[in-house]
Amino acid sequence: MRAKSDSKTKNSRKRTQYMCKQMLIWLRKDINFRPVDMYTSLKLPRRTHQDYEAGNRGIPADVADAARDVHRRNRQLMDNVCRNAKLPSPLSGYSASEWLKKRQQEEYEAGIIRVPK
Repeated sequence: MRAKSDSKTKNSRKRTQYMCKQMLIWLRKDINFRPVDMYTSLKLPRRTHQDYEAGNRGIPADVADAARDVHRRNRQLMDNVCRNAKLPSPLSGYSASEWLKKRQQEEYEAGIIRVPK
């Protein structure tokens, strides 16, 4: 007869989320990355990245740190390129809340209606 498995050991892995899906999407869109650019730079499978952005999976700490690092490096690169060419940086002055407000305004003006699930 088989011994019962301890329920504590079966589900001992915590599903901790270190970043929300909106933040991951904002980091990607802030540096004008397509999803394919983001998951290749993070060295993730396509489906895993889709699950992270859809909210079907919690985003682990190492992926959250890597996404922030990719965002930081690309912003610095764009700032340096614009500084050398003496152009205003296209990435300066945006925060997550400003991006969200701008996106909602664009959708409102375009007549897109979002219905919550």
